[in-house]
Amino acid sequence: MRRPDLVQGAAFLFHDEGHNLLTADVVLHGGQLYRDVFFPYGPLGAYIYVVWAAAFGNTPRSYLCLFVAISAVNMILAYYVLRRAAGMRVAVAVGAALLAVVPIPGSIVGAFVTSAYVVLERTFLLLLALLWTPPLTRTRSQSLAIGAIAGVWQAVKFGGGPLAMAALLLLDLVALAVSGLDAATIKTWLQRVAVSVAAFLVVEVAIVAYAFWTQPTPIATDEVWPLFMFQAYAGLGSYRWPAWIGWRPAVAQFLFPLSAGVLSAVAIARWLRGSAYETAGGESGAVFVPMVFVVLAAIVGYVHHAFHYFQFLWTLAPGSAWILERRGRLVAWMTALLWIPGVFVVARACYVASPASDVRLINTPSGGTVALTTDMAERVAFLQRVAQSPYAAGRPAILYAGIGSGWHFAYGVPLASRHSFFFAPDVIRPYERSQFADSWERVGAIIQCADPPLPAPTRIDFAIDGRLLDALNERFALSTRSNGCSVFDPNPR
Repeated sequence: MRRPDLVQGAAFLFHDEGHNLLTADVVLHGGQLYRDVFFPYGPLGAYIYVVWAAAFGNTPRSYLCLFVAISAVNMILAYYVLRRAAGMRVAVAVGAALLAVVPIPGSIVGAFVTSAYVVLERTFLLLLALLWTPPLTRTRSQSLAIGAIAGVWQAVKFGGGPLAMAALLLLDLVALAVSGLDAATIKTWLQRVAVSVAAFLVVEVAIVAYAFWTQPTPIATDEVWPLFMFQAYAGLGSYRWPAWIGWRPAVAQFLFPLSAGVLSAVAIARWLRGSAYETAGGESGAVFVPMVFVVLAAIVGYVHHAFHYFQFLWTLAPGSAWILERRGRLVAWMTALLWIPGVFVVARACYVASPASDVRLINTPSGGTVALTTDMAERVAFLQRVAQSPYAAGRPAILYAGIGSGWHFAYGVPLASRHSFFFAPDVIRPYERSQFADSWERVGAIIQCADPPLPAPTRIDFAIDGRLLDALNERFALSTRSNGCSVFDPNPR
């Protein structure tokens, strides 16, 4: 945490990171996830942080420490996955390089702390890679564990578990094709698959039953079948694919994972052409599970945003251990030259570079600390003056600054409804739009802030349903503009 300017900034007030702190606060004070506070992902990540926050405090630093702890587990898992295909020397070398792309926060690419699901998905994928063995050597216990872990993954983020199982099955088919597809072999494999599918379904049924037991039916339906979130991402067309952003980030951030991906692709080709023992009977194919998973995820749309591609770039690296173990020093030294820039960038950012000079550490009433630029600190001070104004004091507010949840939590500003996460129009579901409109009677102010350097808006322009937006502009009128934010007060009625 030597660089709070990089990982402990305004996102804890105005973006997804802060929403996680607000969610934990609502639950810790007796509220119920989903019913009392909107949450866009599965419940497991939220509840893991709730337990962590109860023990260590609900602050930005505590939140980041959870990511560090899970990342440490992920690095241990990654090492054991590498050992399936390589000796200790290569596994240690590739594992050291993975320090540049696996840990969160701090890696060169994809180190998003927007939600605990980001780091937990790495855990589940590595666990499944460790469990993979060729079908003829897989035990019933391993098959059971594969299905159970994939099922629990559904409680972290919908869709990842089944896709991971599909990646394992694809590797199964490769191993079976090499060993020969006779009736006895297929029967044994189908028995193992049936055990995994049964375990997955048992966990999935438990998740669905819990959702409908604890939530109103419409909310429970969205929890177990969050189609609206996929549709919301589909609406972000301009961010569907990663874009070229210049040579410097290409070398510093992407050269390592992409070159490792090339090595992994060559390794898979060599593995497919290898001996029957290596492909059909050995366990070295486990290192390819993450890469096969992300290819399938991109094909079916699970990876449907540039954010997700960056998040999963680490999956390209483990397979490189297979080829590095089986090639000479020349390949190893050439690989090291390609990987060194990324490792250097991480080390420099953490241990050499100093925090930006235009950053102030601001202590919030909730007990946390955020690192803000001078301009952002002035914006926060303005927002506090609005919240403490005679008319608005003690009344709920609606803040749209991307996502304003963290500000509500950090400064104790009441919520008007379960919504403060205005990510896309369909986040406020059709069945609750009338209740959301009714909540405006309690609202003391609506605040909308523009992303710098854009000017403060002159009308309310949230990412919500158009009819709700028109109704908001009829009920609230612009009163103040300052620090990139506009304040809209209720019209007299």
